[in-house]
Amino acid sequence: MPSQMPYSAIPAIVSRMAAAIGIAIATLVPLSFGLDAYLDLVVDVRTGARLSADRVAQYASVQGDGWRYGGARIARMLDGLAESIDMPRQFVEHLSGAPIVDIGTPLSGPTVSQRWPIVVQGDTIGFVRVESRLAPVFTRIGLLVLLGAGLGGSTYLLVHLLPLRVLRKVTGELERTEIALVASHEKLSEAIEALPDGFALFDSEDRAVLFNLRFLDASGLLADDVPGSKTFEEILRIGAGRGHYAEALGREKIWVAERTRQHRSFDGAVEQKLADGRIFRVVERSTANGGRVGVWTDITPLKRSEAERAALREQFHHAQKQEAIGKLTGGMAHDFNNYLGIIIGNLHLVDQHVDPAGKKLLTTALRGAEQSAQLIRSLLAFSRQKPLSPRRVDVSLNLNTVATLLRHTLGEDIALTVNIAPDIWPVRIDSSQLDSAIINLANNARDAMPRGGPLTISARNVQIDAPEAKKLQDAAPGNYVLVEMADTGAGMPPAVASQAFEPFFSTKPVGHGTGLGLSMVYGFVKQSGGWIQIQSEVGRGTAVRIGLPQDRDSEGADTGESDPGPVPAARATEVVLVVEDNPMLRQTVVDQLTALGYPTIAAENGAAALAILAERELPVELLFTDVIMAGDMNGYELVRNALKVRPGLKALLTSGRPRDSSDTHHTADVELLAKPYRPADLARAIRAALEAAA
Repeated sequence: MPSQMPYSAIPAIVSRMAAAIGIAIATLVPLSFGLDAYLDLVVDVRTGARLSADRVAQYASVQGDGWRYGGARIARMLDGLAESIDMPRQFVEHLSGAPIVDIGTPLSGPTVSQRWPIVVQGDTIGFVRVESRLAPVFTRIGLLVLLGAGLGGSTYLLVHLLPLRVLRKVTGELERTEIALVASHEKLSEAIEALPDGFALFDSEDRAVLFNLRFLDASGLLADDVPGSKTFEEILRIGAGRGHYAEALGREKIWVAERTRQHRSFDGAVEQKLADGRIFRVVERSTANGGRVGVWTDITPLKRSEAERAALREQFHHAQKQEAIGKLTGGMAHDFNNYLGIIIGNLHLVDQHVDPAGKKLLTTALRGAEQSAQLIRSLLAFSRQKPLSPRRVDVSLNLNTVATLLRHTLGEDIALTVNIAPDIWPVRIDSSQLDSAIINLANNARDAMPRGGPLTISARNVQIDAPEAKKLQDAAPGNYVLVEMADTGAGMPPAVASQAFEPFFSTKPVGHGTGLGLSMVYGFVKQSGGWIQIQSEVGRGTAVRIGLPQDRDSEGADTGESDPGPVPAARATEVVLVVEDNPMLRQTVVDQLTALGYPTIAAENGAAALAILAERELPVELLFTDVIMAGDMNGYELVRNALKVRPGLKALLTSGRPRDSSDTHHTADVELLAKPYRPADLARAIRAALEAAA
């Protein structure tokens, strides 16, 4: 490192030292002797004041209180004493401050004064003050100043007349070399400090000889931790001892040894993760003289960006998969609902013509068909192709009701506990879908606890801020009701938990599950505007957390389904045009409407239906059409074209894949009846469509 003192400064320093010595001698000699003379005078004056006070005290002790009236006597006593110890002027004062004696002539010029108390039997009765001139002291100091100036000047000339010319010549050369070295070092220091990365150069003994502040930051050191004499291993040991390196926590000695060996033997790049979460890429190379040079680059933003891109890719692939399966599910559900419509419709028709023994069998068959229809509705909810029936719901009522059912079905070895916080916010959801989701999750929890154990259902209000919402997929900041199902079962590793919502993914043996349960729960939650999260640990259990957004509408929460009332009767003059491309389902609908009392006309597609409507003599009151049909015209287009042919015609749509809020093709003010439906549902929908205002 360059010297901190320019060599050219040495002659000047020597000259200044000579001047300083001379000035010190010229100053200190008179000051020291002058101070001594002043102190002697002060002591003499104080002694005189004390002696005078003692004389006055002796006189006062004899005279008593009348001592202050003997001023002439006191003056004579003190005047003789003043002549013996050279006290130019004295004052005697009463304790009250009244003057008693003034001896001597007034003094001109600066004086020194001392005051001493007059004490009789322990009491102070007055004071004696003595003054003396400072002129003798000043005279002595003046003579000493002349002496000191002579001594100081002589010393300065003696030192200054040394051969400084030779010294200046030598130091001049050294100074020029010094300036060049300093300039070079400053440029190099500026260069490495300007680097965006940490930089360090180690010599052949592996000691740090050059580094910048970013290197110290990357190594977890302070500026005074690396004076240039520490080795790479010592630097690592300091950082590891402070818990700076994440990989070294708990194994500092081993890690330092491994990293040092890698540093000395490997040319290349390594990554170091710090305890504060930052990640550095360290690139090291050997130098020509056997040293090492390294560059520490903070790649934390790059790593974070890569992780975010990977997460986005995963979300995109997941969304693509969900969309593809949703489309497949929707198409299958449409056809399956048609067949279920045929089955359910005909079973209801047969129910009117069988004996009591046959009715029992029909009831069982209808229950199975309707459960199949419920499964299809759940699949459509999963694929987000079925509009839910949301209403304002008090979650606590649903959870308590479902818990009562679960206690009878889960088994005695499952200890179910329900913890619901007070004042739960209302939510707007499909109540039946929430019940299905809770039952589905409870069944999964039971399967995860083959030996039984505690199972907890809880609900509470939570507020999700923006940072927390970012951690939850597709969640928005706001108020939510958090419903949690927590078991103490086998749990899942992270790789399995990340796939739990995938359709047809299951950890259960073949024949013990479809792999659609959690997928349908996921679809219901997402379609309700909420979020869902799985927290699981192998051997400790699983918690499924569902966040349902708070409903801020003012209307009260629904507590149950309304009574649909009796099946409305038909009028013989109300002709219904049925349009359905599935012949079996078309015939079933016609039979159901006929049984309800409605005259019907059937058509297999939109073109046939428009041809029928074009015949003015046919008194059609209502167009009842499927949405998805073979041909160039769907149900929405048929309704629009039919209204052009017969303005004021009433219409009712039906579909096995009902529209949702994203459907932009539907016809305004036309209701839609979801397949499959019961004859009572069909009767109410037909009646409502016929009585709707034009």
